Amino acid sequence: MGNFLNAYTENEVFKKNLFASLDQTGVGQLVQTAIEKGRQTRPDIKLGICGEHGGDPASVKFFHRVG
Repeated sequence: MGNFLNAYTENEVFKKNLFASLDQTGVGQLVQTAIEKGRQTRPDIKLGICGEHGGDPASVKFFHRVG
């Protein structure tokens, strides 16, 4: 993590590493909007995740919930 991010995590400005666990309130809303709009255009679209978020149980649960 960058120098500022360590301080933010240590001081609990961010509860989790944002590069490993999805910010469901902010980025999650963008993801959900993209899913909804993508499915409106192409209902059979295949979607997936990769990287650190794919190994974070909380992120995986979120992605499963939003489709």
